[in-house]
Amino acid sequence: RKALALTQANPDDLDMWRLLADCEAATQDYTAAAQHYRKAKATDRQARRIIALSRGAASLATSFRGNADFQQIELIAKVRMPVSGTVQVAVQAQKTISSVAQTQPSSAAGDIVEIETSIKLAPRLQADFSGATWLDESITGGKARLIYGDTQASIYVHIARNLPDLTFANQARLGGYLHQWGAGGKLQLSSTMQVHAEYARRVYGIARQSAGTTDLLAGGATLLVLRKPQLTLAYQFDAEYVKRLANLPPALALPLGNRENHSLLAYWNAAVGPLAITSGLGWTLDRYGGNGPNASVAMNLPLGYHWQLAANGGLSSISRTGFPQSQGFARVSVVRALGGFE
Repeated sequence: RKALALTQANPDDLDMWRLLADCEAATQDYTAAAQHYRKAKATDRQARRIIALSRGAASLATSFRGNADFQQIELIAKVRMPVSGTVQVAVQAQKTISSVAQTQPSSAAGDIVEIETSIKLAPRLQADFSGATWLDESITGGKARLIYGDTQASIYVHIARNLPDLTFANQARLGGYLHQWGAGGKLQLSSTMQVHAEYARRVYGIARQSAGTTDLLAGGATLLVLRKPQLTLAYQFDAEYVKRLANLPPALALPLGNRENHSLLAYWNAAVGPLAITSGLGWTLDRYGGNGPNASVAMNLPLGYHWQLAANGGLSSISRTGFPQSQGFARVSVVRALGGFE
């Protein structure tokens, strides 16, 4: 917001347009960033990468999350394209492989295709729509979200109906889905501190039957302590409370339970040449039992103007739906920008 005000006050200052473009690139608003890089007559490597991304991107990714009892692997292909200056469309194909390592080991795979559309209705108002189909189970649903605000302050509301859901092992085998509605927001209190909060009501389903209802609460605060090297401290709250549990046969019953995670985390960002590295350490306490460490590392490496390689991994003790214990995680992705520099 401040960068935009500076450009309006100094419309002939190329440095102000460059500052605005850098801010927009940081929030992944590549269309606006590319427009303002051109306005600033920027031709450096960073500007060319963002201009190339503004015309769309194709990506391949694989991820893993699991512990001794339950593991999931995802393979994802995605293409994002701008239809106009205010409309973005993305198509994603995903295969999820779920494995249970218990007395009767088993595995299941699900193929999901999703289409997303983002529409900029006004400078501070955006609508997102998505539809997803689980090909193996003929489960089709959709989600809509309305966002008002900017990087300084924003609020949103969303609703989802019949979305494919593979959170639990028996959902992956028998066809899981969810309904959800909620709201949230974030606020930049100062140049160094941001807070956020969100609430959602979720209904889990399996084999075309409602299995349980929960309330989800999340929130937290981040504080930038140092700029060079960049050090950020964070408090994170993540909870889910069971409101209703259906009386289903054992094969269909979902292992829903209360969880309330309180985490203190520290993140350190550094750059080694073009390689950006983010490391994280912290500790989590669950009020309903269990605590442990969190550790992660993420790397992002641009390869020329069009390619980008990213990887992250670590250990999390933040209990999640489907993962009530500590779990390991990893993700690798490669992105190819579809545009040129004109």
